[in-house]
Amino acid sequence: MGTGFILDEINECVSSCPSGFLRATGSRCVRCLSSPENNYCYGACAEKHIRSIADFQSIKYCTRIHTLNIYNIETVEFHGNHYLEAFAAFSSLEQIDHEFTIHNVKVFSTLSIFSRLKRIGITSKATVTIEENEFLTELWPLKQPPLIVQGNLNIVRNARLCLKEIQDFINHTREQDKDLQVTSNTYNEYANGYLASCESNDLTITVDKIGSLSAQINVAVPKQIFFRSTIKTESLRRSFLSVYYKSTKTKNETHFDSTQAHKWQRLVEQVNHDLASYGTEYTMTVKLPSLIGDQWYAVYVSITSNVNTIGLFSPINYFRTLQRQPESVVNLYGQASVDSSIRLMWQPPMKPNGPIVTYLVYYALIEDRLPVQNTKLLCLMKSNRKEKFVLLKQKCSRCCRFRSLANNW
Repeated sequence: MGTGFILDEINECVSSCPSGFLRATGSRCVRCLSSPENNYCYGACAEKHIRSIADFQSIKYCTRIHTLNIYNIETVEFHGNHYLEAFAAFSSLEQIDHEFTIHNVKVFSTLSIFSRLKRIGITSKATVTIEENEFLTELWPLKQPPLIVQGNLNIVRNARLCLKEIQDFINHTREQDKDLQVTSNTYNEYANGYLASCESNDLTITVDKIGSLSAQINVAVPKQIFFRSTIKTESLRRSFLSVYYKSTKTKNETHFDSTQAHKWQRLVEQVNHDLASYGTEYTMTVKLPSLIGDQWYAVYVSITSNVNTIGLFSPINYFRTLQRQPESVVNLYGQASVDSSIRLMWQPPMKPNGPIVTYLVYYALIEDRLPVQNTKLLCLMKSNRKEKFVLLKQKCSRCCRFRSLANNW
């Protein structure tokens, strides 16, 4: 029987101590004290390219990486603590030497998951690129000592990452390296945060004119959001109103999608207004179309501007649409049980649009409506007894499959 070791911190049984851990007494692997002298606990790794959540495990024991690229990871439906378990793979990483890229990763809302990271870049040619991460709202915490970033920094097209968050991080990091090169796009007020609430403003909405297929959202739009002060003048902001809504079975929705399974739908309209016609605010209305009857919906709105210095969000409101006529039943099927009865079977409508209490079944003889020349159907509908089947079969030369049709009706 082979021997094994207990991996400290997580009590995992391993055949040998992995990189970043040293063998200790009692058959245990303990995390070593990382330093450049021991090559960061001998946990140095080469290039790592992460394309899925499963790939996170490939750097579980890496304390130092030459290049780390994480890109094109969609959100998935995870339950319990699976996300936390996946992110724990980054907890050993302390240094990235040359290149660090996070591109289009929808499972990251914060980079604090890289909790042990102390340095990115060891030369002025190192690069850090953080781009097109739809749900990223926070970089690294502003801790002491600051994270050392050397080389070139490019942060662009992160829809919910506010410019102030970026500026605070850069200023904090430059306490350690004043030569950090930041691209001009990183400071561009149009490049980040265009779907974020970057100012601490609340937006008030109400829902009325609720029908079975639609509802009206009323938004109280503050007048001051249309102007921003500059040194020389006040310029008009081009503001956009986004209405987010989705059906829900609970009243526990959050503003941002954590999974792809049940995403918010979105309507966008430009905020048109006549400043002379209103006081401190005016009400803007948006109609939600194509809703489902007797269904709970969650809705919230946001207003963002082309200059990204504002961003207002409303709390999430809930409403229920009215009932309406259900859709048709599906898979309707009939079968003759005896000569005088037919057994009907069906499944409920895909969209009942409310509770179904009763099904009404309508039936009628269609014999008189049949064209005389339709011999097959005429033979079928006029037959009432088995004896007639034989007689009609002799008279109707085109009723060759009459008996099987009658039995399957």
